[in-house]
Amino acid sequence: MKKSFSLGQCAAVLLICTGLLSTGIWWYGNLLSKKLRNETILILQEFANQDATHVEMQVHEDLDLLSSVAASLSILPDLNSQALTELLATEREQNHYKNMEFVRTDGIAYLDDGSFLELSKAKHFQDALAGNANISSHLNDLLDNTPILVESAPVIHKGEVVGVLMGTRNTADFAKMLDMQSFGGL
Repeated sequence: MKKSFSLGQCAAVLLICTGLLSTGIWWYGNLLSKKLRNETILILQEFANQDATHVEMQVHEDLDLLSSVAASLSILPDLNSQALTELLATEREQNHYKNMEFVRTDGIAYLDDGSFLELSKAKHFQDALAGNANISSHLNDLLDNTPILVESAPVIHKGEVVGVLMGTRNTADFAKMLDMQSFGGL
């Protein structure tokens, strides 16, 4: 005797097959999604590591440049305030700083526009006065309250720190410069 399938049995088999197929597709899609997510995370981590290395290199290059200018300042004979202002303005323009300052050991800063500030309490000044070139943490500019980073280098004459040379950069300009370098200027 031959068994025949009823319409209900055919529908049940078709429903079970459809369920298994749907479950398989869902499982495979979920597996692909996880693999893609993991691959994306790895790529982003690699990019972040390269970007951090790039930032560190840029900061070191900036501090080396500022230290070179500070070394040049230390050998100049008796700078008057006008000559110092002109020198700072020239260096600011050539090296794309927002402002440049020469700070005496008492904390009085001569700015490239001829104005003065008192910076004796600033940590980056104290560190540079101790002989260590450094970059500040995020600060607000005392002149216009914009977010800045301050690069500081000691000015050393005959083995003694005689002042500190500082260059300020807008954080936004610094970020743009890094973006342009990271993506080849695109």
